[in-house]
This record gives sequence, structure tokens and C-alpha cells, in this order.
Amino acid sequence: MGGAAASADPNALNRYRTQLSSALRRRFRYPRVAQVQGASGTAIVRFTMTRSGRVVSAFLVRSTGSGVLDQAALATVVPGTSLPPPSDTVQELTYTVPLQFDLR
Repeated sequence: MGGAAASADPNALNRYRTQLSSALRRRFRYPRVAQVQGASGTAIVRFTMTRSGRVVSAFLVRSTGSGVLDQAALATVVPGTSLPPPSDTVQELTYTVPLQFDLR
């Protein structure tokens, strides 16, 4: 997970990234229709959130080549939804994440 700014405490940043990854995994859904069609790939999504954890913007940096999968990736970080807020020691508010759709 990449970010826009460095944290004063790299351990705090790593802990927060783990917490954020866990929250994204819980939201991540592989559309059944895409599974049936055998669609797979990795979408790269960039999102920005407020200090309170509210997602304010999200866009696709790299497509999977499947509109269904790209929409599912963006649905993971819909603007207006909340994610765990970063601690005061974590300065990053923009993240770039790979979301992998794999049939294995």
C-alpha cells in the first residue's frame, strides 16, 4: 500500500496499513458473474480519506480489463464510506492499493 506522505513513526504506519488492509479485505467482493465468466486480474485503486477515516475520493489507476471487476474494486472504497481512521502519528491520507481478483 503506497501513500502520499511519510509518517513520523514507521512502526505506527505499518500497524495502520495492516489495519487498513484488513478493513479493505472485509469489504472486497469478487462478483459471482465475473467468477462464472472466468474473469480475473488486478485493479489498482487510489483513494483519499479524511483524518476521521471517511473516503472522499477514489479512482482506478489500472484496470483489470473487466468492467465488472473494475466496478467491484471501486466499490471497496466508495466515497462517503468510512475506514479505520489513522492515528495522530500517521500522516498518510492517500493510498494506492492493488485489489486482486484470482480464481485460484
